[in-house]
This record gives sequence, structure tokens and C-alpha cells, in this order.
Amino acid sequence: MEQLKAGYFTNGINSLKTNEAISAKVDALTKGLCYFDLDSSFGITKVPVDPAIAVIYNMVSRGTPAYASQCVEGILSNTIGKTLKRIDTDGNITHEIQKDDVKEAVFKALH
Repeated sequence: MEQLKAGYFTNGINSLKTNEAISAKVDALTKGLCYFDLDSSFGITKVPVDPAIAVIYNMVSRGTPAYASQCVEGILSNTIGKTLKRIDTDGNITHEIQKDDVKEAVFKALH
């Protein structure tokens, strides 16, 4: 059995990082949530031929955290309605959690 890690996070998770101590806790929690065990008759050491397995291989080999695409961020933002899209002067797009009570709820959910 192999232990691997993979995970996708919205960049709203970064809005939880209000100081160094909280940032370290968020990083540790998200990293810990990404581990899983794989029990199979074949390993994931080579790029597989099957397209579905290749996508999973890509997620696992990339490491963590990987951030969701802007398309996924937009869908989550529109569906859940708890983040606000921002574009900074360099063109970086983020979806930040706006309310402190939502930030607290997300932080608790990570536990």
C-alpha cells in the first residue's frame, strides 16, 4: 500500500492566513488533509496510458496544495456566495472569503 498526497484548494483558503501563527496552522491542516492510501495491483510510478488514470496521476505527482482553476473558483463563488473576486494590479485573480464568521467556520471545518 502506498501513501500519497493530492489536493485542490480554493485560493480563498489564503484569506484565512491573517498572521504567521494562523498561516502555519492553515498550511499544516491543508497539508495533512491531502494524504491518502492507495491499495492497487499497480503503482503510480509511470505516466499511465489510460486518460482517466493519467489525470489522477497528474494530480498526485503535482503535490499540494494545487489551486482550483478560475472556472471552478467562479462556480464556487457564484454557488456558495461567500467569496469576492479581486484582481490586483499585476493581474492576479483571487477569491477571498469576506466575512470573519465564514473564515472561522472554514478554519474549524479543516479540523
